[in-house]
Amino acid sequence: MFSDRFFSSRIGNPRRNGRSRVIARTEWLERRDVPAIVFSGNVVSDFPVATGPGVKFLTGGQVDQSIVPPDLQSLITTTGFDLEGIALSYDPVGDVLYVGILQPVNGIDGRRVIAGDADNNLNSATESPAVLSIDPLFTDFPDLLSTEGMGVYFDLNADGTPDIIAGINDSPFGTKDLQVARAIVVNPASRPAFGAELPGFEGNVYLMNSADHPAMEFSIRDFRQLYAQVMGVPLTTTQAMTAGAFGSPSASTRMSESHYLPQAFNWLEVSPAADLAITKIDNPDPVEVGGTLVYTIIVNNLGPFDNDAVNVSDTLPGNLNVISIYSSQGTVFSTPQGFSASLGRVAAGGSASITVVVQPTAVGRIVNSATVTSGNPWIRDTNLTNNSTQTSTLVTPPEICPPILVNPHENGVIETGKSSLIRTYLFGSATFDVMSIEKSTVTVAGAKPVGEIVRDINRDGYLDRTFIFNGADSSFASLTSGWTNVLFAGMMTDGTRIHSQAMVLNKRSAPGSANSKLNLTKLTNLLKKEANLTNPKLKLTDVLYPGVVIPGINAPAPKAKVNAAVRSLRTRFR
Repeated sequence: MFSDRFFSSRIGNPRRNGRSRVIARTEWLERRDVPAIVFSGNVVSDFPVATGPGVKFLTGGQVDQSIVPPDLQSLITTTGFDLEGIALSYDPVGDVLYVGILQPVNGIDGRRVIAGDADNNLNSATESPAVLSIDPLFTDFPDLLSTEGMGVYFDLNADGTPDIIAGINDSPFGTKDLQVARAIVVNPASRPAFGAELPGFEGNVYLMNSADHPAMEFSIRDFRQLYAQVMGVPLTTTQAMTAGAFGSPSASTRMSESHYLPQAFNWLEVSPAADLAITKIDNPDPVEVGGTLVYTIIVNNLGPFDNDAVNVSDTLPGNLNVISIYSSQGTVFSTPQGFSASLGRVAAGGSASITVVVQPTAVGRIVNSATVTSGNPWIRDTNLTNNSTQTSTLVTPPEICPPILVNPHENGVIETGKSSLIRTYLFGSATFDVMSIEKSTVTVAGAKPVGEIVRDINRDGYLDRTFIFNGADSSFASLTSGWTNVLFAGMMTDGTRIHSQAMVLNKRSAPGSANSKLNLTKLTNLLKKEANLTNPKLKLTDVLYPGVVIPGINAPAPKAKVNAAVRSLRTRFR
């Protein structure tokens, strides 16, 4: 029967006492498989009532239950024609309406009542001996035979008059197959009757539950076409309707049918279709200005139905050069704000991707937003909170790695943990102006320089720059003894970062040891020697406090300033 379980079929001649057994069938049974389909409840197992996106349940409405004769009421409390609701689900891609009739619990073993089981003895083709002892003429026809029937009727424009009816015609002369027909109002107080058949709209009868049609027992195909044919106007997504259900027995002239009175719903409520979700990944983050940044956009269809018109729009920042855009399916179009993609069909549980390769043109943060939508107005997205995604990528200045020399005259040997000279040389060229290095940003292994020398060391016509560090600086404590790498870091005036490494031999001294102090005279002489090589007129203070030292420009320092420099040396290298 219709219920939250599905139809079974019986193959062979239905006999009242020698019952044909229920045959397990495939998920659905097409009309061409057999000339006529007879329906009964699944007497083997019940199907669960589906919940969540995909099904609209019309429950909680008023029910006119089957009238059971007083002399049988102690035996029959619930019949196989009792109803408690309607389940509807629409597939807008296939234009199929799935229909189910929900039945109450049988009160015996906790399962739902079996369709057409008039005496509720858990079998729709045998009579309870206790019932026959009271009413010998009581008949429980198998498989909704005779005038037994069940169905759902629809008021397609909610004007109070039923328009179509679908289900099992309860006429004793009609074939017991699925019918879709015009509804005939016989009595406004009762359910309508089957009128002129509307052939071609009957769908499938489902014998087993599935994710595609949970808790559904039959389907009506080409529903939008059916609506236009009956109503004379196209169906809209916001159309209001009502639906009612019925179960009509022939078990006894004293037992009436059950009628589930019409319940209102909006067409969009039965068209959940798909939950689209979008995510975006940026790589790398951070990225250098002028470098390559790759966005990967992933669209997932979380179901329960396919979506045949998945669209993505992406707003790209203005400080990007677009190199390429590639989608795993569909087509991509450029827009003034970025791009849009028509991905086409994405099956339930499936995904599609878009790869965007760009080149940042400015330093800072770039924010990129993308949104996924359904291009099919019949497909409602059940969760809009996952339809947008955003990434924020840090764009850093460019980085260069000019070669450096550390204490080249000592073969790269440095002494840390004591006051010692650690000199780092950077050589200028036509493309690298050492005077553009911001001294305040310069570090070696995290230590700040205590002085610098500027001169053309290799006589190539370009200035070279030597930064001088104190080996007693606490930052050098992190360097390991022996051969190790030191990092020179800094920044140019245009924001370009410097990131260079050199291998050195670190001869670490223990703090406070006898050789932990560098002779001040030796240090001073070394600095003077460096200065004199650059410019014989260059004073010691011009080395220690250069700002930006340009040979030949700095004025001679007064004696007081030189003395101050010497005192400063005592403090720095103590």
